Amino acid sequence: GAAAYATGGAGVGGGWDVAELCLELLFTVLLRNRDRITALWPRVYDHFQAIFSHSREVEGVLVQKGVMAMMRLCQRLLPYKPDIADSLVKGIQAVSGVDEQVAQDMAPTIAAEVAGLLKGAAPYLTTQQVWVAVCGLLKIIQYDPPCFPRCCDTLAWVARESLSPLNFTIVLQTVVDFLERAVEYQARGGLLSASQGGALPSAASHPHISSSSSSAPLLGLTPSSSAPPGLQSQGSGSGTASPTPGGGAPPGADTTPVGVLMGLLRAAEEWLELWWLGVVSRAGGQAGGTGPAGTKAAVSAADNAFKQEAWYAVMGMLCRAVRSPNLQVRGGALDCLQRTVVAADKFGVAPDCVQRALLQLLVPMTTDLSRLVAASGPSARDFPHADVTVRELVRALAKVVLLYAPQMANAAAPPSATAAAAAAVRGSARQQHGQAEWARQCAAQSPGASSQQSRGGQES
Repeated sequence: GAAAYATGGAGVGGGWDVAELCLELLFTVLLRNRDRITALWPRVYDHFQAIFSHSREVEGVLVQKGVMAMMRLCQRLLPYKPDIADSLVKGIQAVSGVDEQVAQDMAPTIAAEVAGLLKGAAPYLTTQQVWVAVCGLLKIIQYDPPCFPRCCDTLAWVARESLSPLNFTIVLQTVVDFLERAVEYQARGGLLSASQGGALPSAASHPHISSSSSSAPLLGLTPSSSAPPGLQSQGSGSGTASPTPGGGAPPGADTTPVGVLMGLLRAAEEWLELWWLGVVSRAGGQAGGTGPAGTKAAVSAADNAFKQEAWYAVMGMLCRAVRSPNLQVRGGALDCLQRTVVAADKFGVAPDCVQRALLQLLVPMTTDLSRLVAASGPSARDFPHADVTVRELVRALAKVVLLYAPQMANAAAPPSATAAAAAAVRGSARQQHGQAEWARQCAAQSPGASSQQSRGGQES
């Protein structure tokens, strides 16, 4: 049925104009019969799924209208029909099945609809799979430069207004992906600031969207930067999130995409700290004043597991950012890294998680950058001030080892640790030498470590 219609072209059902009109009518009927949506939805979903899965064969404007209809249906119905939330969420995941090239061709439409969906129904996206699908759509359309600032604004809204243990790791990874793309765009010198991201090209300028999409709209499914009147949820605004919750960047804030995304990294770090303080506060109330031991016991296993996972994820994403050739990104990531390292003790992160971060993230990265400092070829010139970066990383390594010296001294030797990390753990655990001596041992035993790393350890 639907699949045959989707792939049959203009010869089936009277042409693409008829298909477009039917889709508009279907959208209107569903909204006006939401009480019967449970009975109607299975057939409707099959039709949308057929359009999205055959997006390369279907007329572009029909795919575009299908994306708009699905996202707006979910935005409108999720808050009121929790009994079919799982089915509606499957519809969002189906949108992510649109061919990547077709999705990029209609990037302005997807950018606006994703922003509207998140601002109108983010609390009702209750599975990690749907957050993966939504962030995946943003990652696809980030390759359209005019849409990139709009996507950054959407991420900013999520990071400041809708983070939760459910989506924290997914959103954090998406922010770093966007940060790496923003650095590339900035290097080419053609990227708008986030505050200038509202003016997007019309959908008709994209090769897979026919000129008919700019004609008079049929029942309200019109491609634009925001949903038409009556289809916006309360508080959804114009469909473009502000970099800050208050409706604008604070005075003096960096409104370039790189600046906004670096702010989101800091916001994620702050959110994790505030989330943990809230967990501890609630656990203390449940413990009934039995002291720190009772509070610790009252924290659920799920919260403890998320704490470890989220802290390690923050460390991993910051290490990715530290490898950036952009000095602004690298400097901001190093500042966040220093704070995150110290926060491990405050959060009570398990020693094995800290040791894993030390051996799998910090030490390998420090060793790689030390080798880069020793090199004198083009790679070293493309990574300015690498010696300063190494010095700051050695300082972070020292903090990790010194904060967790007793636990690491009693821990079994890691099976595949580098010589540098093993020396760091043993030397700090014995506490026989100061930080400078530890750094000298670390640099001396690192495979390929350079004299610059040793000097960085002395300065730290």
